[in-house]
Amino acid sequence: MAMKIRNRLLVSMLMLTFALLAAAVFLTVRGMERLKKEILTLAVENADSITESNIELSHRVLAKAGERFVEMNSAATAVQLRYMLSTWEKPLKYSKLRANAEIREIATGEIKGFGEKAVVAGRMDLLDLNGEAVIHSNPSIEGKLYRDWKNKFPEMWSLVKRSFTIPNVSGYYTFIDADNHPVRKFMSLSRVRGTPFIVCAVVEIRDFFTPAQKKIRTIEAEAKKRADLNMRRASKTILDDIFRSGAVAAGLLLLFGVLLALWQSKTLASPIRELAKQAEAIGDGDFSAKVAEKGALETRLLARSFNDLGAELAEYMENLKRETAAREAMESEIKVARGIQEAMIPRSERPFPDRPEFDLFASLTPAKEVSGDFYDYFQLDDET
Repeated sequence: MAMKIRNRLLVSMLMLTFALLAAAVFLTVRGMERLKKEILTLAVENADSITESNIELSHRVLAKAGERFVEMNSAATAVQLRYMLSTWEKPLKYSKLRANAEIREIATGEIKGFGEKAVVAGRMDLLDLNGEAVIHSNPSIEGKLYRDWKNKFPEMWSLVKRSFTIPNVSGYYTFIDADNHPVRKFMSLSRVRGTPFIVCAVVEIRDFFTPAQKKIRTIEAEAKKRADLNMRRASKTILDDIFRSGAVAAGLLLLFGVLLALWQSKTLASPIRELAKQAEAIGDGDFSAKVAEKGALETRLLARSFNDLGAELAEYMENLKRETAAREAMESEIKVARGIQEAMIPRSERPFPDRPEFDLFASLTPAKEVSGDFYDYFQLDDET
């Protein structure tokens, strides 16, 4: 079913309005989602940065505290062994020391990190001024000399060697674990006064950080969860406000689109309807039909051309009438001339019926209405 141009314009403008509205809503929602993601990402990055900063700070603070804690443990153990061994018979027998459960428990005591769920960060050992392992948490090492590992662990041997002449020595060295991974360990050596022994406390300082770092990461995860929840709530509130504002804007935009469509249809469709009406009049033979030259520039130009066409058609029809009358008069004269010409030429099919020895026939067919040719045939004598 054909649709009027006015209705087409109205539908087109409404479709354009809805398309613009849908695009605006889509872009707004997408922009808000992107903004929400960016804000959430920024919040997470800030939380991660703060967490890493806290972990780094805790590393520095707890490292110092851990070092001091290990030094205090080795010194306290040295004091405790001093008083326990002060009553022992001299010289002290290594085998007797190793067999004493109380001495072994003190000399190989565990060193735990900080916190309620602290892990075992290291243990203590007992060596003498010659670097021999007197009591060790690993009995297979007892009786061996620390100098035997000076090439493999030069930093460790340097600390042990210094403890032969310095009452309290501490520092870091690199240890290769069972998986062939380098591990930084902290060693504190304290002389047991009045004896040839040195208490050696060895720990992995990083184990002191485990509970604190777990707590920091737990707090970070909770902060991220709260930030995400707050961000989702805030974004929902913002989106609701945008949708409400968008509904009002959509109504206004729709109203504007309808008014614009009506105005456009009136501006464009009215002149075209008038032009169609006058075109029907011209089709009926009224070449004086005119349309008002108004509206858009293209509409005015079309109306002007239409009005010029009516005048030209009227003039053409007058010229056509004159030419038709002249042509009819000429054709009448030519018809008379053709009749005269045809009357002048012989048209008998058997001009010499009494002469059977030959036959003769001629025809004159003009290329146009009439020609200037002429023919005739007759006997000059009996033989010609």
